[in-house]
Amino acid sequence: FVGFYLLFIIIGAGFGLSETLEHSAFFFYYTWIMDLIAPIVILAVLWAIVRRYIIRPPRLQGEQTAEAMVILITVLLHPATHLFKIATGIALGNPPAGLGGALPPVSSALSNLFADMSPGGVEAAHAAFFWGHWLVILFVLVFITYSRYLHMIAALFNILFRSPLPKGALRSVDLEAAGTFGAAKITNLSWKQVLDLYSCVVCGRCQDICPATASGKPLNPKKLIQDLKKHLLEAGPELVKNKGGNP
Repeated sequence: FVGFYLLFIIIGAGFGLSETLEHSAFFFYYTWIMDLIAPIVILAVLWAIVRRYIIRPPRLQGEQTAEAMVILITVLLHPATHLFKIATGIALGNPPAGLGGALPPVSSALSNLFADMSPGGVEAAHAAFFWGHWLVILFVLVFITYSRYLHMIAALFNILFRSPLPKGALRSVDLEAAGTFGAAKITNLSWKQVLDLYSCVVCGRCQDICPATASGKPLNPKKLIQDLKKHLLEAGPELVKNKGGNP
């Protein structure tokens, strides 16, 4: 999660930041840090694929969807194409600007894979990795609003607006003034509770520690949150149309 965020900073290159930062100390350290983090992200994604599609713990049962696989593949391709884009650039004698002789270790090692290729072949490989990298980024930017990727954005605001109260603490309710108790429909949820729905990453950890689920009861917090989110997305257009009123 954090590694993907850091790698996504590179999108600033499309807005002219490369020329501004490429000879700065920030760019030097960023290039080195990304070179070391990218393999960690790749290994983490490979482990996620093994855990989700081979080991399949109970909390991840039923989550082997096409959408989940697309997300894992894009998270895998993003750092992989980044490394090989830099590696082929080094093989061509065009390492990232501002590094001098301090080439990033992982990309530099990968550049040896292209030592026996013809210059034309390396140039073709570099173009493929370059455009593949940016196409993955563009795809993710579009896919965010239609998939679980949305939690990447929602989670930041969810943390920013988290409750200052201790975990588990309940707010007092004015029984005389309250029109409803609890939530009987989607419009009874607060804006923060709606944000919680968008922030869920479907990890299933709530299911693992839920006493009701552990005792065999039909209540499943993960399924409850996902069903609420599905209903919210279905009712969303009408809610917006009626400015949060009943759909």
